[in-house]
Amino acid sequence: MLPFFSNDKKFFFIAILISILGFFFLRDDIAYINKNIVEFSRVFGYGSRSISKGIFLYLNQNNYFVIEDYNFFKNLIILTFLFFVFFIFCLSFFNTKLKKNGYKDLHLIKNHQLFLLGSSVFIFTFIFGSNADYRLIFLFLVLPYVLNYYQGKNKVIFLFCLFISLNSLFFEKGYKYSLTYYINVSFVYFCKLILLTYLSYTYGYVIKNYVFFKNKFVK
Repeated sequence: MLPFFSNDKKFFFIAILISILGFFFLRDDIAYINKNIVEFSRVFGYGSRSISKGIFLYLNQNNYFVIEDYNFFKNLIILTFLFFVFFIFCLSFFNTKLKKNGYKDLHLIKNHQLFLLGSSVFIFTFIFGSNADYRLIFLFLVLPYVLNYYQGKNKVIFLFCLFISLNSLFFEKGYKYSLTYYINVSFVYFCKLILLTYLSYTYGYVIKNYVFFKNKFVK
């Protein structure tokens, strides 16, 4: 197993603390990167910045509603997604009705490790970035977990949205400020938002089950 997951939850909190300290000491570099992120709003992208840029350009270009302060609007969208993900995470993490699972088989442990790695990349790049769809390759890491643990319509919905998201270029049609293009983009981004919701909810369950209760259930 990975060294991180072979320790107890104290190591988890230490890792969180180190990450916070890292963000603090590298805040100037992070601010510089933040100012120089290329924001694009095409159908083959994802992320809060892509969504805010797309809404801003579409509304302003067609004179439906003029957004004068784009930076404020962008930060508002980022905060909205941040709180949305945190809320969905908490719904799962603090849900006492969710059944706790033990992890006695090595392949089950690996599935959870892969899920945490793949979903972490997608969730955090969605919240803070403007990303091209090539980064969706990390979602292949969550497939072993999804195929083994998602059931019925949840599995079908997730796989359908993943398929649409991975083939978003098929929806790249028409003038980029037209209503047709906006509908295509909205459909694809809605599928990616469903993926974000599923992964955020499952992330809370896996963190609670695998990191915090691992010592109790693994024999």
